[in-house]
Amino acid sequence: MSSIQQYINYRKSLAKYLEELRELINVPVTEVTLVPLDEVARIRKKLVEKITICPQKKFRIPFPEKTGQRFRTFIEQLEQLNSSPIYIWTEAANGCGLFQASSLIKINLDFSYDVNSQGIIVILTKDLRDRMIWDFFEENSEKIIEVELMGETWPQSRCYEI
Repeated sequence: MSSIQQYINYRKSLAKYLEELRELINVPVTEVTLVPLDEVARIRKKLVEKITICPQKKFRIPFPEKTGQRFRTFIEQLEQLNSSPIYIWTEAANGCGLFQASSLIKINLDFSYDVNSQGIIVILTKDLRDRMIWDFFEENSEKIIEVELMGETWPQSRCYEI
């Protein structure tokens, strides 16, 4: 893809992406706060090298449950296991840049189901030791969020074990 086409795609996607991020962290986000694309490429390369063979854990909950106390406790537990700043990675980040938040607990768990048209949000610790994927979808007319944990510490969380 030419740099002109990349720039056009970037400009078309940026406003929607910044709004998506604003809803996910409940603060205004600007273009200058995004990690540049060349750095995103370096992070992606390191990520592939680092988190390929690692412990995993996966569970599903009804989408509205993510605003409940049990899920908040789960997020706080993950923060205690690895308190590194985080990157929020959605499809738009590939063309616009990653957003870095100071902490996992900064995420607004009350985000709407349609915050992201792909229904996938990846949370990655800046130290690249842990990753969480939120995949939200409908199944039998119920909105679901599937949470997948990968990495050195986050899969140790016991909050959603049965």
